[in-house]
Amino acid sequence: MSATTGDSSEEPLSALTPNTSSARASATLAAGTLVSRALGFVRSLLLVATIGSSTNVADAFSVANQLPNTMYQLTAGGILTAVLVPQIVQATKAADKGTAYINRISTLAILLFTTSAALITLASPLLIGLYTRDWPADRVALAVAMAYICLPQIFFYGLYALLGGVLNARSVFGPYTWAPALNNVVAIAGLSAFLLLFGADGSGLVPLDQWDAGRIGVLAGSATLGVAAQALILFVFWRKAGIRFRLDFTFRGVGLATTFVAAGWILGNVVVEAIVGLVQSNVLTFAVAGREAGDVALVGNTGIATVFLLFALPHAIIAVSIATVYFTRFSEHWAERNLVAFRSDFSHSSRLIGVASMLCTALLLVLSFPLVRLFSTGDFGLTQSLARILITMAVGLVVYSFYFLAMRALYAIDDTRSVLLINVVSAAIRIPGFLLSMTLDPHLVVVGVSAVATIAMWVDAVLGFVVLRRRIGPPGGHRIVRTHVRLLLAAIVAGAVGAALCVLFGTYRPGGFGNATIIGALVTMAIVAPVMIVVYAIVLKILRVHELDGVVALVAARLRKK
Repeated sequence: MSATTGDSSEEPLSALTPNTSSARASATLAAGTLVSRALGFVRSLLLVATIGSSTNVADAFSVANQLPNTMYQLTAGGILTAVLVPQIVQATKAADKGTAYINRISTLAILLFTTSAALITLASPLLIGLYTRDWPADRVALAVAMAYICLPQIFFYGLYALLGGVLNARSVFGPYTWAPALNNVVAIAGLSAFLLLFGADGSGLVPLDQWDAGRIGVLAGSATLGVAAQALILFVFWRKAGIRFRLDFTFRGVGLATTFVAAGWILGNVVVEAIVGLVQSNVLTFAVAGREAGDVALVGNTGIATVFLLFALPHAIIAVSIATVYFTRFSEHWAERNLVAFRSDFSHSSRLIGVASMLCTALLLVLSFPLVRLFSTGDFGLTQSLARILITMAVGLVVYSFYFLAMRALYAIDDTRSVLLINVVSAAIRIPGFLLSMTLDPHLVVVGVSAVATIAMWVDAVLGFVVLRRRIGPPGGHRIVRTHVRLLLAAIVAGAVGAALCVLFGTYRPGGFGNATIIGALVTMAIVAPVMIVVYAIVLKILRVHELDGVVALVAARLRKK
């Protein structure tokens, strides 16, 4: 270990500007994520136009289409994402630059994906039964039919994580982030075809018995085809990165035992998340079990998943883009036992993420109504229901992104055990809280679930920082807190200005310009958001928050690359 263990909180101002390679890599990831998310919004808008955001068909499709990701994470997803990068970084120090390790772990993973996808798809009726509660038989039957087509996505999710993880470990970050854009393009084409063939039903008035094989095949099939395209395109970039893959069934003597030790704890973490997800799904499906046709204000799985897209957008563009680059750097610092650089990078990256996340929190809170109006049918009750969810979630955005970074730092030092323990504590909060939400009015159950999840985010962030500090020493905690306090002050000022403008636009009242139509919502956001951004930046300058320069450097690096 490095002999220097002092607090990194007094790093020089020059350290706040990321080096050129990190800045360009983060900017490339952010650009790819932004394009993908923009296409994702188009996809979501088409989906809302096709089957609505609060209908029985939408909830059936939501459960069926979320199952592949849940089951993939349960079988292998979290293991690949967290373990591959640090293990491959270490394996590259061997004479073959990690080629044997990559071939053997890839062969083993593909076998696992194939087997698990086949077995889980066969279990579709059982899984739909587990993830829904008190649904009528026709709605269950529709969800099962969709699940049979969606669950093969497990194989392609695994392949995508495998191929992308190896590329990231080789510091080739772009393809992994840009590939989901292709997924969205394929899905958009599929939804467009559905609208042309069968028309739109945003209010859920088409009887479930009219959902025949054609409707189900186009809707669920295009979703699966998109995930397949997202994974298979990465094979092209493997070759460009100089990786020559061949199946290798010789699993001994290449260091896989170390991988499995770390993977064991992560698998436990995934199991905990699966249990939490199961409880959440049952609570939300219970809330909408008695929904009557036309009651679009009663929101369940689809509604919370739609709002999460808005919540996760800044996290994906900012936190994930920066953390993906720094994850590799954390792994390299740990391999070299350079704790000084490790702590400096963590402090630096957490403050960069904080600058943007705090602004986005203010934007989500102030513009909650016009944002969710994009996914609403125009019914103010539905808009209000979705806005409540977004407001509740937005309060946890900063800590959600902070914990994501802390978790990546713990993965980089192979401390997957601590992540599991933190998640167990989080689950102990979420599960009872979710069940308690069932006592609320059905229209408020989803808000209760969101509030409990937000509380758990704060607990995760605090515990993550405490554990990481014990492992690597003080990573400038005082400076991180001081910076975030100033960021909060700037966000409050910007939020107050933005909220005043929204009141003038009638954003928060029925029939107001800011939410009555999609055009009005877009105009409101186009005016209010830039004003808030300018005010936020001015206040940060007055408060001498130099981390703003680092965020500007990331954007400038992307522009120079163009």
